[in-house]
Amino acid sequence: MDEKRLTIQLQIRATLFCLCIFSLVYNGSAYYASTLAEVPSFVFSFERHIPFIPWMIIPYMSSGLFFSCVCFLCTSRAQLMQYIKRVAILTIISGIFFLLIPLQFSYPKPSINSSLLHYFFDFLNTWDSPYNQAPSLHVGYACLFWSVLKERFSGIVKFFFGCWFILLGISTMTVYQHHFIDVITALILVQIVFIFTFYQKVFAAYRNQYVACFYYLFSFITCLLASLCYDLHIVYSLGIIWISMMLFIVGLHYQYDQHHFLKDKNGHITWWKKVFYFPYQFTYYLLWRFFRKKQENVLMEIMPQLFITARLINKQVADCHISKHDHVYDLAAELEENKTLKQYSMYHAFPMLDIGTTSRIDLEDLVNQIALIYEQRNPKTRIIIHCTMGYSRSTLMGVLLLKKILSLNLNQAIALMQEKNKNSILHAASIDLLK
Repeated sequence: MDEKRLTIQLQIRATLFCLCIFSLVYNGSAYYASTLAEVPSFVFSFERHIPFIPWMIIPYMSSGLFFSCVCFLCTSRAQLMQYIKRVAILTIISGIFFLLIPLQFSYPKPSINSSLLHYFFDFLNTWDSPYNQAPSLHVGYACLFWSVLKERFSGIVKFFFGCWFILLGISTMTVYQHHFIDVITALILVQIVFIFTFYQKVFAAYRNQYVACFYYLFSFITCLLASLCYDLHIVYSLGIIWISMMLFIVGLHYQYDQHHFLKDKNGHITWWKKVFYFPYQFTYYLLWRFFRKKQENVLMEIMPQLFITARLINKQVADCHISKHDHVYDLAAELEENKTLKQYSMYHAFPMLDIGTTSRIDLEDLVNQIALIYEQRNPKTRIIIHCTMGYSRSTLMGVLLLKKILSLNLNQAIALMQEKNKNSILHAASIDLLK
């Protein structure tokens, strides 16, 4: 039998393995908490505004159904192995927190009028523990379920499951089973689990999802910080929530490869985007200012009249005598182009996500376009390619152009680039994209 083939027997064993891990950790830690003389609760003051919504018990109870089915929805052995590894790590780490920091839910549940919903709540009271609160396994598992189902389905079915898992996460608070601290710590933990278990993180197709997990992680950490600041000063809390929302949305842009999320096709950034994404852009501005000072040469010539560089300041534009004879290709997705350079050159915007990847088709089109201009250039024409810091994206484009124009193989093009630019950076996903 092919060891890499996915079989029903393997899926059954995987489901039983996940069930055993969950049962041992959950029941063991719940029993331990029940033996303690006192188990505290952790409640934010804003949680008093969270309503009790009885019908949300339905998405809450659906977690058990998904837990039993997800292994059978995996499309490959590698995906199944990744999923059960994530379940095991998430469950064990959560169990450690249940033992070290035992918490319990503190609100009494209101009476239930519906006989059907009353049955569900009776089942919940019988089988679900009031302990094992932070991080919420319900929320963590919902994220793991989604990591499989979003690869399996598309269109309206994928949208339905995405909305359902959001309801499942919210239901943990609206059926008075978990507090907010349980939800946010679960979201933080699950992103850490994702980051350390990306089995294909070095491949170009998964690089942007990998980077997105870091943005989600920072988003949830800042959300937790905003919650802690709520009682200190509401303005500080709202400001941190703004940063949390911005980080989460940037993560979405990475996950779905939306490299034009800031710049339009002319390289322009509208005022409202400058306002909303100000913390993101300001961080990149500071990084640019710091790394720009470390560059020895403003323009690095990798072939005659073909240069790569970082984003230029006005003085550098003047010193380099940029003119309308020069073609400038701007690869930076996060900062707007220098207005002077844009005005005095033939400007082309092709934003690429930093430390991410882009479509092979789009890259090939751009390489062909630049190569054609390079072959037809006159003696006064220069081609200048830049990203923000001048390390990775401009290096990637430079290697592709060396490979095409000089008819080199990949290793030769990379070696030549490293010889020309000692500060060049090519992460594993970029090398995979070059193949």
